[in-house]
Amino acid sequence: MTTVYGPGVEPGGMELDNETLIDACKECGGPICQYRFWETLDGGCINRHWSVYCPDCGFEDSDPYADPL
Repeated sequence: MTTVYGPGVEPGGMELDNETLIDACKECGGPICQYRFWETLDGGCINRHWSVYCPDCGFEDSDPYADPL
């Protein structure tokens, strides 16, 4: 986990979210689809991101500001 510090963040720091969940694919119904949710610190702002990847059908999607899968 990444911990961030700064004048606009809690005095003791704040851990950024970074979670990966495995669930059924919304496109093909395959049993193993990776859903990832994470936060980044960009220019003093904490931003939430998401991505989806299914190895069964190859479906990929993410928010427009996320790093490429």
